[in-house]
Amino acid sequence: MRKQSHQPHTHAAGDFTWEVSYPSKQASGFSQRKPTATIEVDERKLYVPVEVARRLEKYEKKAAFPISSLAELVEAIDQAEHTCAWEKIISLVNRRDYTSFELEKRLHLRGYTEAVAHESVEKASKTYLVDDRRFGRLFVESKIRLGWGKRKIALELKKRGLVPEEIEGWPEAFFPEDDQYTHACQLLEHKTLRSPHRYQKAVRFLVGRGFSYGTAMRAAATAAENDSDSEL
Repeated sequence: MRKQSHQPHTHAAGDFTWEVSYPSKQASGFSQRKPTATIEVDERKLYVPVEVARRLEKYEKKAAFPISSLAELVEAIDQAEHTCAWEKIISLVNRRDYTSFELEKRLHLRGYTEAVAHESVEKASKTYLVDDRRFGRLFVESKIRLGWGKRKIALELKKRGLVPEEIEGWPEAFFPEDDQYTHACQLLEHKTLRSPHRYQKAVRFLVGRGFSYGTAMRAAATAAENDSDSEL
């Protein structure tokens, strides 16, 4: 249900009339999808992001000649959408890096059409404002420093629309098997698992951190052996 404000803004030029209604403050709720503004013309309703509607009204107010036909209105909406989408991308990437997939999703949730979202993100990619390969490489390196394993990192990359195999050097350059085993053993050295089922708990712990089952079982066996030696 779209909750709109009670006072639509009416614009007229000759016989051509169009109205803009903005969502009420209560319309936001807890949904990821942002409420949109409604443009009504000739008994048709067009839904656009709030910032696009505001830009459109600002444009119409400053124009020497007001919008006087449906064709002019559609063209103005398209121009406002592309301008606002680009400004939104700039605002987002100034805070942190995003993947192309994440940015398109953010724009779509704000009410931008799939075409405008895709074209705007593609433009950002061509200017290297958005670089999926750079994002993927830096993401992997940062998560390795946090102790994440290959499995967990691959899953998180996919959630962000990235294919791990398309990252240069994946996985060999990032996860030499011996390094993974050593890292897993180091994690278990700082993990207290005093119980009859400590081997199983160690395996579950490491798998949860993203290590492969083979590496987890090998490291857990080493930890169990070391525990047995220390108890002698």
